[in-house]
Amino acid sequence: MNIFDFLERAQIRFPKKDALIFEGRKITYGEVYKQACCLSAALSKRFALQRGDRVAIFLPNIPEFMLSYYAVEKLGAIAVSLNVMLKRDEVEFILRDCGAKALITMPQLLEQVPENILTLRGTVVVGETNRIGCLRFFDLIAENRRRRRHPLYLRYNGSAERGFTHPRQFAVQLASYPSPYGHDAGRSAVMFPAVVSLLRTKLHHEHVGACRRDPAFA
Repeated sequence: MNIFDFLERAQIRFPKKDALIFEGRKITYGEVYKQACCLSAALSKRFALQRGDRVAIFLPNIPEFMLSYYAVEKLGAIAVSLNVMLKRDEVEFILRDCGAKALITMPQLLEQVPENILTLRGTVVVGETNRIGCLRFFDLIAENRRRRRHPLYLRYNGSAERGFTHPRQFAVQLASYPSPYGHDAGRSAVMFPAVVSLLRTKLHHEHVGACRRDPAFA
């Protein structure tokens, strides 16, 4: 379990509550979760990041710092926070020493970032920049928002197909099936609540595990 798991629980329990208020801008737990998942998938796809890889976060105290941190934690990678007061030679030392594979920063700080860090596979920038090779933070999030979620389960009823992308849909559908022992659907769900509850929990954990292994689910 890491800190991303707590965000995941929070967005399930109260997705519409404010998680962050910054200069009048409000972001709910649900939105933080969605953006962190999108960014995490983008980092994994663009930079082939794996568990244990270092990702440098060179940002001030802004919402994008929190989103970056959660995205890195979701990957199982290691977030390396750099103080924005650091100078070029200090930034270079830290990036080389930790072997950072990716860097998330902003245009105002790019001049402190050397371009000859061999371990870096790319840089993500919160804002606009002319530096070659940099990717824009919110472009990555938007790119993965558009990706289609794969179904968790497909059921065929004759020639009709129905897909379920969330374990709750699957559990509710299964609970409505007629019992093999001859009870009607309603009584089946009532007579076996523990089984249905266990199934929901099991499916949830399997679905979450699949999401973390496959960026396409984010």
